[in-house]
Amino acid sequence: MKKLCLFFAVIMMTAFCAISANAQTEGEETGFTMTIGVDNSTAYNWRGSRQSEKPFGYNVMPSLCFTWTGDVLGAEIGVYDTEEIGKSKEGNRFNEFGVWATFSFFNFDLQFQSYGLNTLMWNKDYDYRPVYELGLSYTFSKIDFFQPKLSWYTIVGGDDFRWDVVKVDGEWEFTKTNKRAFSSYLELDLPFYIADGNVLIGGVLGLLPFYAPYYSHYENRARLCNAGIYAGYTFDFNCGISIPIKAEFGYSDLNREEMAKADGFKNKNGLYYGLTVSINWTKWLGR
Repeated sequence: MKKLCLFFAVIMMTAFCAISANAQTEGEETGFTMTIGVDNSTAYNWRGSRQSEKPFGYNVMPSLCFTWTGDVLGAEIGVYDTEEIGKSKEGNRFNEFGVWATFSFFNFDLQFQSYGLNTLMWNKDYDYRPVYELGLSYTFSKIDFFQPKLSWYTIVGGDDFRWDVVKVDGEWEFTKTNKRAFSSYLELDLPFYIADGNVLIGGVLGLLPFYAPYYSHYENRARLCNAGIYAGYTFDFNCGISIPIKAEFGYSDLNREEMAKADGFKNKNGLYYGLTVSINWTKWLGR
């Protein structure tokens, strides 16, 4: 609990420093906004891995975000919760809570994130602890219609340890060690914005650059994590409300691997897909 409080204290102090520096630099060109949103998804796909035992379901993700925008610096702090409506045949349900803070400088984004927080409960006896992640992203271009982004995320704390894996009589046996794993994820996102940014099409490629037991225990090597395409359209209204609609389709080697070991999955070819309809309300809070 002390480590968790310290983590949040560091986030808030860093955000305050970034915002103060930005205010001194940008003056009247900067300002605060607040965004309240909710994502409604047929499936919650996170970095290519489907976080549900049902091929199609209903996931709700409300979120609250405060953003400070400037010409050079920027800061964002938010919280989200995702809840799978209904349960599988085994009575399991996905639920996750997370917080994040992002600090922007020119084309770079530095992100702190924590997710899990004792709410990812596959069953009543499963003791899940949160993880703490540090990410760095670089946007290669700031032109309106094409903004490719390369991101690296590494888990720096929490429940992320190396496993001793042995295959005995065709079955995998796992033993968790006390060695920190630093599971990492590398992603290339290629979004194209058309029609004043309302139409979005693009593709994403995700890799595990080395052994990452948080994502997969089974193979100690670099590997493809996910490759997919997406398309969407955003309806904007003058009252600050926007309704983005996004469809995604892709392949994840993690899905193929995990699905092949779960009796509840009928589709074991590694594909992931989903449709998300979001409702966001943004309020200008002033300078």
